[in-house]
Amino acid sequence: MTEKIIDPIDSALIEAELTRDKFLRETNKGNNEIYVVDGRECPSTMREIGRLRELAFRAAGGGTGKECDIDEFDLMEPPCRQLIVWDPESKLILGGYRFIIGRDIRFDDRGRPRIATAHMFDFSERFVKEYLPNTIELGRSFVRLEYQSSRAGAKAIFALDNLWDGLGALTVVYPEIKY
Repeated sequence: MTEKIIDPIDSALIEAELTRDKFLRETNKGNNEIYVVDGRECPSTMREIGRLRELAFRAAGGGTGKECDIDEFDLMEPPCRQLIVWDPESKLILGGYRFIIGRDIRFDDRGRPRIATAHMFDFSERFVKEYLPNTIELGRSFVRLEYQSSRAGAKAIFALDNLWDGLGALTVVYPEIKY
């Protein structure tokens, strides 16, 4: 059964969570801002991310069928983090990526890394030791539906580019990332 998607989260609640310590950088184009948030520290922002992911994935024929797309990887210890593009003028999240870097990856009781792709692969010992520490796992990327068309103007044209700005900035913040 497909649940009704939650209503939009009040932008004032999101703005209150987008503090300077979560600010990554301004975008190169579009006058937007990039933030990195933790879904447990920023529950309102996480709910809006989950809502937007579910809308985007359903529109593409997927989705979880739940009221919003938040799972155990968003809330585990330590959680995957969320890279988001924020439009300070319209007070909207334009897009995002979920990520976890190698040093934050923990292992389950069977010795498997607790990452979203672990159910699809049996990682070799060599991969876990030599590659995983220098890896970033990316997933659950989305662009807000209204910004997936150039008809929405300059902000839409740059939404995906802004996400890539953020990914590039992560490689500066975490220089150990190679894969």
